[in-house]
Amino acid sequence: MARQFAVIGLGAFGTAIARELARHGGEVIAIDKELEPVERIKDEVAYAIRLDATDPKVLEAHDVHKVERGRRGHRP
Repeated sequence: MARQFAVIGLGAFGTAIARELARHGGEVIAIDKELEPVERIKDEVAYAIRLDATDPKVLEAHDVHKVERGRRGHRP
């Protein structure tokens, strides 16, 4: 089974991390509050989700808490 990763925030850094993890066989959940970066990366990762990652209940509803590793990207 592939290692699972959640990347929250799809600015330049988060997008680069998500792409690199997926390229190396990781199962990546890419998350951003804006639709545009989610649409840009959706074909390169396992899951691309638009949601407010500042709400723990929303993250839990999408099982983000169950992934092995998480990385928060930065959006200026």
